[in-house]
Amino acid sequence: MNPCVSTPCQNFGTCLAFKSNAYYSCTCNIGYEGKNCEILGNVTCAQTPCLNGGVCTDTVDGFYNCRCPFPFTGIQCETVIPNPTSIPCSPDYYGSDCSLYCVAQNSCEGGHYSCEYDGRRVCLPGWQGPPECKMFYGDTTNECPEGSETRCHHGATCFNRTCCCAPGFTGERCETVIDECNSNPCQNGGTCDDFLAYYTCSCLPGRCINTNRMQLDLK
Repeated sequence: MNPCVSTPCQNFGTCLAFKSNAYYSCTCNIGYEGKNCEILGNVTCAQTPCLNGGVCTDTVDGFYNCRCPFPFTGIQCETVIPNPTSIPCSPDYYGSDCSLYCVAQNSCEGGHYSCEYDGRRVCLPGWQGPPECKMFYGDTTNECPEGSETRCHHGATCFNRTCCCAPGFTGERCETVIDECNSNPCQNGGTCDDFLAYYTCSCLPGRCINTNRMQLDLK
C-alpha cells in the first residue's frame, strides 16, 4: 500500500513514495522540517517564504506573514482561489463583492490564521480556537525558549522560541502578573481594584455611572 495515502506529511508537505511503496519522504514547505514536516523552524522574510508574488512582512516574534496577490491564498500564497471573481479585491478584502475584511496573522498578539478567498479565518497547522486561533495543540518540544527547564509559565504557549502569554501575564516566560491598575485607569478619585486580566473602579459617592466608568459630579 502506498504510504502516502495516510497523508503523513504535515503542514502541507508533499509526500513521495519510494521502492515499490516500501517507504516515503516528505518535501517540506519553507519554515518546516522533520520527518513529517512537523517541526516549525525559525523563518523570516530573508528566506523569501512567500510564493507567487506574495509580499512578506516579518512579525515581532520572529516569524512572517504573507500578503497574497489575486488569485492566490494560503500561508505562503501557494493555493489558487477556486472560481475567483473577475475583479480582484484590494489587499485584505475578500468575497464575491470584496466586502469581507481579514488580515492573516502569525504572532502571539494577533493569533495564528490565514484568510481564505471567502474571508474565513483558517487556523494554521497546530493551532485552534476561533476566532484568533491562539490555542496550540501540537508538540512544543522544539518551540520553547532555549535553556528553560520550566518553559513557559501560567498556561502560556511556546511559539517560535517565544512564550505567548495568557491574558493577565507578561515577561519572557510569562512569569509576571500584569498590574491592571498601574496605568491609573480610575478617574475622579476612584480606587482601582486589580484582578487577573481586568480591573474595577470603586468610585466616590456621586461620581460613578457604573463600576468601570466615571463622570464628574457637577451638582
